[in-house]
Amino acid sequence: MTHCFRWLLLFLIFGIGILIVPGQAPSPATKSEPTKNKHLKFKYDKSKDTTTVKLDSMVLADLDRQRKQRGNIPPYVLNIEMTFSYPGKTVVKPVESFDILFRASASNFIFLKGQQIVVALDQGTDQGRALDLGMTGYKSTTEFNSVYAELMKITVTSAALEKIVKANQVDFYLGPDGFGITEKQMQDLRDLYAAMNP
Repeated sequence: MTHCFRWLLLFLIFGIGILIVPGQAPSPATKSEPTKNKHLKFKYDKSKDTTTVKLDSMVLADLDRQRKQRGNIPPYVLNIEMTFSYPGKTVVKPVESFDILFRASASNFIFLKGQQIVVALDQGTDQGRALDLGMTGYKSTTEFNSVYAELMKITVTSAALEKIVKANQVDFYLGPDGFGITEKQMQDLRDLYAAMNP
């Protein structure tokens, strides 16, 4: 009886040990799943059966930079937002276009009208080229007290975004003013483009 009990005990110990050997148990987190960019927000509207994707506002120019660069010209803060939509909950075919909204905030109106948007790709290299995105719309509003916001929106093709995300260096020109895109912002743009494609 004792002999049988010992064999049963050994069987249980080694049997359980085999089951819990590292690598044998399924991992609770699947490593193969793509990491989602926390700056991309997906919102599904059930009534319209449409998903809207928004890239969090990116700062292209802050007050400190503007004060250093513009001298006596009133400084302003410039943010850029990007959005697109597609039918259903998941993208099943490439999205053809997206919207870019430039938002300038200052104590005075700076732009006063729509601006021509040109993107310089790899400026200063032998691969340098310019991408003309066209003219924005324009509207203005009061944000609070004596701070004004100028909103300039333009619809851009996904083909243009593809060229932008393949570049090593990107500068957005809003009229005569140029604004460099940081590497972190470039990664956000690449993730935005990836989200536009199935």
